[in-house]
Amino acid sequence: ITGATLHLINAEIDDGPPIAHMEGTPVYPYDDPQHLRYRNYQQAKLPLMIMGLRHYIENIYPHLDRHTSQLPIPS
Repeated sequence: ITGATLHLINAEIDDGPPIAHMEGTPVYPYDDPQHLRYRNYQQAKLPLMIMGLRHYIENIYPHLDRHTSQLPIPS
């Protein structure tokens, strides 16, 4: 089984602290790298990225004006 990890970034590659992890993409004996990568992207990486972005927008950066998709203009 393979999956995806969402983590904070820092100066090192793939070194930041993990935020979330998603498993569940099966690895079959007949898989070739391209098909496994595509299936894992569809079943783990893309859903995890969408959940992470949604969490960021709704909880970490709630000032986003959702009606215009733009930052509010300071007065």
